[in-house]
Amino acid sequence: MGKGKVFMHIEMKYGRSHLCLELRDEHVRAVVKSSFPLVSDPEFLIESALHNPIASPGLAEIIKNKRPDSVVIVVNDHTRPTPYNYILPPLLKSLTEAGVEQNAITFLVATGAHRGNTEHEHIESLGASVQSYRIVNHDCRGKLALMGVLSNGCRLEINLLVAEADLVILTGQIAPHELAGFSGGRKSILPGVAGIEAVTGNHALFTAEGIGAGKLDGNPVHRIMMEALNIVQPDFLINVVADSDQRPVYAVAGDPEKAWMTGVDLCRKAVRVSGEKQAI
Repeated sequence: MGKGKVFMHIEMKYGRSHLCLELRDEHVRAVVKSSFPLVSDPEFLIESALHNPIASPGLAEIIKNKRPDSVVIVVNDHTRPTPYNYILPPLLKSLTEAGVEQNAITFLVATGAHRGNTEHEHIESLGASVQSYRIVNHDCRGKLALMGVLSNGCRLEINLLVAEADLVILTGQIAPHELAGFSGGRKSILPGVAGIEAVTGNHALFTAEGIGAGKLDGNPVHRIMMEALNIVQPDFLINVVADSDQRPVYAVAGDPEKAWMTGVDLCRKAVRVSGEKQAI
């Protein structure tokens, strides 16, 4: 450090730890931060969303009408910091109260093209409430069900558990995403539980015009993911927006498209920032 210079110390998250960035004060135009609300009881937030579904009957009514023998809950893999310790207990409670037996429920880890979770990562990622449930890693090269062909010409093959389930519930976290615009929602289907052809076909659009964090209109990655969602037609969704400490600050439940879009609007308001001057 130069003598007499004043430095700003900025702590940045890095993996499970932090790195310290030091910048001279005159080189910092501003420090921008998201405007997340303070939530005292995140689990109550989840319960409230489940009891007030968007554009959809509640889970109890869906289960009463469908009488499912098999329920698949699609969850993110260990690479996504989704706050399942808040999400899953109220969801499982709702299923139990609606009469769904534990042995009817399978957690399907939406690995996309990633490797599967280890047993330790299952518990670390999903929380202790799932230890007695069946948990299966998706295999994008395994035996899959052909559901259709996407507009990019790729076959949409989907995990057999999803294709054959009586009830499919999507879970996840909504945040800006560098390719899809926003995570959550339809990403649980593609790339989450899709075959390798559809996954690589979608990822190959990483240089296409229209992609980028926060961009949905004109985004081909998002469009093809929505095609996959509409082909598969899962039954219900519960997604959250979380703060930098991975505590839910918003929760949406209900129709897999409309509830997610509501969550996207909430996420935009929380993470959008403006600057008085451009940094050069």
